[in-house]
Amino acid sequence: MTRGTGCSRGLQGLRWDVASSLMAAVLVISFLTLVGTVLAAVSPDARNAQRQVAPSGSLSATPPAEPSLYAVSSPDSSHCWAVGEDGTVLATKDGGADWIKQDTGDSSSVFSAVCFPDPKHGWAVGEGGVILATSDGGNTWSEQASGTTTHLKGVSFVDAVHGWAVGSNDLGYGDVILSTTNGGVSWTVKHPKSGESYGLNAVDFVDGAHGWAAGGSSRGFSVVDTSDGGTTWWTELVLPEMGARGPVFYGLSFASPVYGWAVGKGVYRSGDGSTWGDVIAATTDGGSTWTLQTASPTMAPLAAVDFPSTTHGWAVGEYGILATSDGGYTWQPQGPKGIPSLSGVAFSDETRGWVVGRAGNVLATTDGGATWIQQYPSLPLPRISKVAPPAAKRNALFAVTGTNFGASQGASVVRVGGQACASYTSWSDTQIKCKVPVKASFGSTKLTVTTSAGTSNVVTFKVKR
Repeated sequence: MTRGTGCSRGLQGLRWDVASSLMAAVLVISFLTLVGTVLAAVSPDARNAQRQVAPSGSLSATPPAEPSLYAVSSPDSSHCWAVGEDGTVLATKDGGADWIKQDTGDSSSVFSAVCFPDPKHGWAVGEGGVILATSDGGNTWSEQASGTTTHLKGVSFVDAVHGWAVGSNDLGYGDVILSTTNGGVSWTVKHPKSGESYGLNAVDFVDGAHGWAAGGSSRGFSVVDTSDGGTTWWTELVLPEMGARGPVFYGLSFASPVYGWAVGKGVYRSGDGSTWGDVIAATTDGGSTWTLQTASPTMAPLAAVDFPSTTHGWAVGEYGILATSDGGYTWQPQGPKGIPSLSGVAFSDETRGWVVGRAGNVLATTDGGATWIQQYPSLPLPRISKVAPPAAKRNALFAVTGTNFGASQGASVVRVGGQACASYTSWSDTQIKCKVPVKASFGSTKLTVTTSAGTSNVVTFKVKR
């Protein structure tokens, strides 16, 4: 049994409701009395053809509002599922060229996590202890008896029969760990150590034996792990240094039995007070010890993380997408600007992945995040109707007229013969004025406009000597 690729949970808690705010206040007051050290308990042996867009840009149009999505799962490069509010389950079987809403028979549940270990078998879990399952790729869904009403926030399956789910109430207490060895026909309910609270939000198993669950309580960032398939769980209290206080992990991903990452939020103290910020923690020994990786550029809570390998990983949150290609030693922002808060991420390999979030947004990449496209809800493609003048010398000013260019440029581009224009004098939804690239090839060539929605129709433009 191996890790179910792309099994992901998302941070439904990024909707900062009253309960979440109360929990945050309790955590801060309690946690600021602790000393910022790292405590670790010894654990046992440890885990399309698609339209291309610019590396970053601004969303060029506002599609109709859709229910927010909280989690996404991708077992391979063609199949992907996303879940969220109002019983929403979205699915694609062609890499995202087409997304459909699957009928689960449930239009009221809030799904917080989803896992498909293969294209046929999948599970969605959420508020009230709800568990839905499918064995035919989502054509039909059925409810499974979880044995709990606790909010289930994470789920992980390594094959069609072995799976685990974790959760806690919205104040971070009442932890529960569920496990099944028959695909959810029956679930066994476990509770962590009596009297202890871990605020479990996420779970990840790399095989049938090795797994981890993570969260946070007033005592600190918490991780529990198992090496016997969940029969017994070891407890770790992780309190990273480097200025982070106020603990909670929301996302968890292990690329092997020894390499793992957890993301969430902590309180960063400075001379003028304190503020919530992002936290990225990593382990290279199966969770026996954790270290805080360099703070990311977002300084905002992170909701989810996925590492398809020990080197390549992605994390998402309120301010967008972060990526690493060196195991987390460095993180860089990716994706277009103006994306509403993101809650889930899943990569089937080092190049193909999806992120989901508020307003039902689904973005995808097929090149490791160098370019991202918005697949759902669909945005109108830019369209060129006229270029004037139709021929010009290098560095000469020309105008592109059309529709759906976007109100501002962001990182959208005009390309002449594959060369991006570097100098723009104006940009609106219907007209762009820019200069012919100085390295554009002479003669007749192709001219296009690329935004976050995709690439426009091609028109002919002549670069004069």
